[in-house]
Amino acid sequence: MSLRDLVDPECGGANQLVRMGNQITRDPTYKDEGFSGHPQTAMPGRQAFSSDQLVNDFMAQMTNAAPPQTFRMDALLKEMRDIDAQSFGHPIVPAPPIIQEVNRSDTWSSEFLEHQKHIFDSPNKTAGAPGAAMGGAVWTPRMPPGMMGDPLFQPQVQNQSGGVAWTKDFFDRAEKVEKEKTLQGQPTAEEQDELRRAADDLLRTMGSDSDPFQYSEFVDFMKNVRDDSSVLTMEGSEKVDGEAAASTDWVKDYVETMKEEADKKDEYNQQFWNRLQDEWRQIAEANDEHHPWLTEFQDFYDPYKEYKFDEDNPMTNDENVFEKGKAFLAQGDSSSAALCFELAAKQDSTNAECWELLGRAQAENEKDPQAIPALKKALELQPNNMNVLMALAVSYTNEGLQTQALRMLINWMKMHPKYSHLVPDAMGHEAEEGAVGGSIAKPPYLSDVQDLFLAAVRMDPSVIDTDIQEALGVLFNLSADYDKAVDCFEAVVKMQPENPKAWNRLGASLANGNRSVEAVDAYQRALAIHPGFIRARYNVGIICINLKAYKEAAEHLLTALNHQATSSARSGIVRDASYKQMSNGIWSTLRMAVSLLGRHDLQPAIDRKDLDAMNKAFEMNDVRFYFVKVCICAMSALTKGIFIVGAKRTAFGTLGGAFKNTSITELQTVAAKAAIEAAGLEPSQIDSVNIGNIMSMAATDGIYMPRHVLLKCGIPQDRPALGVNRLCGSGFQAVVNGAQDILLGAAKVSLTGGVENMSMTPFLARGIRFGVPLGTNGVLEDGLWGGLTDTYCKLPMALTAENLAAQFKIPRETVDKFALRSQQNWKKAQDEGAFAAEITPIKIKVKGKEVDFTVDEHPRPQTTLEGLAKLPTLFKKDGVVTAGSASGICDGAAAVIVASEKAVEEYNLKPLARLVAYSAVGVAPEIMGIGPVPAIKNILKLTGLSLNDIDLIDINEAFGVQTLACAEALKLDMSKLNVNGGAIALGHPLAASGSRITGHLVHELNRKKLKRAIGSACIGGGQGIALLLESV
Repeated sequence: MSLRDLVDPECGGANQLVRMGNQITRDPTYKDEGFSGHPQTAMPGRQAFSSDQLVNDFMAQMTNAAPPQTFRMDALLKEMRDIDAQSFGHPIVPAPPIIQEVNRSDTWSSEFLEHQKHIFDSPNKTAGAPGAAMGGAVWTPRMPPGMMGDPLFQPQVQNQSGGVAWTKDFFDRAEKVEKEKTLQGQPTAEEQDELRRAADDLLRTMGSDSDPFQYSEFVDFMKNVRDDSSVLTMEGSEKVDGEAAASTDWVKDYVETMKEEADKKDEYNQQFWNRLQDEWRQIAEANDEHHPWLTEFQDFYDPYKEYKFDEDNPMTNDENVFEKGKAFLAQGDSSSAALCFELAAKQDSTNAECWELLGRAQAENEKDPQAIPALKKALELQPNNMNVLMALAVSYTNEGLQTQALRMLINWMKMHPKYSHLVPDAMGHEAEEGAVGGSIAKPPYLSDVQDLFLAAVRMDPSVIDTDIQEALGVLFNLSADYDKAVDCFEAVVKMQPENPKAWNRLGASLANGNRSVEAVDAYQRALAIHPGFIRARYNVGIICINLKAYKEAAEHLLTALNHQATSSARSGIVRDASYKQMSNGIWSTLRMAVSLLGRHDLQPAIDRKDLDAMNKAFEMNDVRFYFVKVCICAMSALTKGIFIVGAKRTAFGTLGGAFKNTSITELQTVAAKAAIEAAGLEPSQIDSVNIGNIMSMAATDGIYMPRHVLLKCGIPQDRPALGVNRLCGSGFQAVVNGAQDILLGAAKVSLTGGVENMSMTPFLARGIRFGVPLGTNGVLEDGLWGGLTDTYCKLPMALTAENLAAQFKIPRETVDKFALRSQQNWKKAQDEGAFAAEITPIKIKVKGKEVDFTVDEHPRPQTTLEGLAKLPTLFKKDGVVTAGSASGICDGAAAVIVASEKAVEEYNLKPLARLVAYSAVGVAPEIMGIGPVPAIKNILKLTGLSLNDIDLIDINEAFGVQTLACAEALKLDMSKLNVNGGAIALGHPLAASGSRITGHLVHELNRKKLKRAIGSACIGGGQGIALLLESV
């Protein structure tokens, strides 16, 4: 029998002991029928007990129980099993708090040691270790607040204690309360009859005469209650040594007692472990050989002792599987890699590297229970392998084995030549795996281990040791210091931006800290680097559940399962038992998502692990070989396969200059054709067109311009074209739109660009369409000036720049020097041929003759500082903005071809650069020029880079003071900023500038053989935009 039957009713009503206590104390008021209205499933009784049976039963439970999982963010699995058990009925209600009190009892501890030959129970939590109560939820994103209050989502206390210890402890507490109160009156005959029936029920529940409890005082008491009503008198109660149940105030007294003992928890835990440790030592010392039970326990309990090979491994006859596994792992295909390494380990069980890589592959494949024995084998072969020690620490953390994780971290530091002296001798001995009692030996304290690694950081604060930071990130998650954990992993990804594991752990820390949106970006970064990263994919599914995006969660979980199931197919082998390669944890979480969607009709398919049926239900039939499908929540980390393959522009003409009579459609067509040709593409290979333009009234066909450009370039007419207007950021936005077309599957190649002819912007006559009164003249409005003024804040753009000058205290002389720098940098770049690769000739008429226009018309390289100082400030008295330090009003067009990785391979294209990330933000309209600052900061945050990682930065020089304010706010290295001049020299044809900067940075990265560049612009009305480009 299970003593839980004594306190847990079978159908949710009052339990037997409470009924008996009420009868003895004659308290008719405490009639609470259970702790909730939900049904409670009672544990079945057992017919007989022996010491061997008890031990075997306990061991069976321990072996069959699935260990908690954490790094995979699936602490919900236990709750999922409860859902299965209840058939999606009411949530299971935890046992009454008395169970917890029993586990804490000193009496229980003593009885445990005295009667260990009969009864065995292990603590539910790692005593003495702060944060241990978190159990398996360390790396699991928290569920929504509404769910957290539901018992379904609360860890359930598992109590396997029983027998005399439990009974005696229960009544010892009752006796204490009883002595403080005076019982009044005697039970009535009716109450005595009811009590006798309750006692009889209890005796039948406890089992037959062979039950080992038949001689206990408790059983004697119940027999007396059943057989002789005289024991119900006050005197009779005294005969049974005060083992009567508590009175009405028992609950209140119990709560107070619980509170007192909670305050003494740390002291109790310390004493408990010390006593238990001493007992184990005494057992070992009392025998010439190790106590056989110790060996039996360690051999029977350890679920990670031996690696369980896949019996259906299809690679049984493959040759050179070890190298093949390495190749799969490098490609991010951990499922296929694991199959290869399993066979390699069978062929050579002494290959430590093989076991290490097998453990790594299984960990990435969301199979830590398989990873741990593989890593332990690797450690056995190479005890000083620090990489294996750290990997084991992480996997133990995933499985909720905090003590083992801490021991691995301590051992890791002991092996480190730089930090080994920091480990105290005592802590080193505690960390030894072979200590008496194994995992029951006194564990290291979490706070002590944290202090140990913090001491390592303090040894040289100027140097970031990524291993130390990762270990601290794990430790801070264990102690629920999620912000500190985020700081640690952010330091790691800054040093190792291509480390998918670090990005995944950063995402887990953010999710645990209730920063789900930021976590999505981190997971997507991990997936961009490592598309087959099952754990990161699974984590995104959990985040979607937290955000209540249940359909998207199911799709991500199915993507992970499909990737696992098709590992054999990717290896060139077909087999039927693909379900054995799939993670049970992912299936359980998928059950949760499907349940939350209300799709209970799919539960049978989940029971069968019928992946085909689930794919069909969620229209995922093609996902098996397209497992990189992701939600486009942000451009960051999704653009691994987005390339710039062509970039051309016209030279820019000044206001009223070379292009005063050239339409925007003609300008853009020239740039677009040149870009298509430079990319090596045919017009028929362009799938979409995105062209930026603001002053569409500059041409008769202005509003049709994108479509007309498509047709004039010979692009098939069934392809779509879009006009883009994000004001001065339109050229950048057009590039982003093309990338989004590709990411959404609407295109493989997109023609993007921007064009403006400010010279042809007309004057407008408003309000005269239906005539004007006699004698009234129509009023003309300057369309160009109107476009440069924000009517919301009633400021022309120049005055927003003056606001920044005042805010950042930038003097006129500094602004003039920057303007001169722009002109001089352009001249130097022009002389070096820096613009030759991007400019395409365009025919213009000069004095009746056609000539090729190939040099920007606006630059004034002859400008001097003295000349700039003489220019008037037109917008503010004693201001800083002049015509010489503002961008020129110009005409021109630029085009950029964006292509997918698939198109690059299919069309044999040569990528010029990769589009890595994008950000657009809003700022106050009155200081619109500061927009690039938050946009660039977002780029860096999304990618984990710093400004030190960026080689070139080009911020559109709408105004010199505006660019200087951004440089000051970002603390930019001026040697990287606008190195070939900016819009002050070249001019700023609004929608064309973003495309020009993008194309120029792409060519400049190649010309100077640099790695990364950021292009950015402020936007009228209060916005900012930025792109990150990377050479290939």
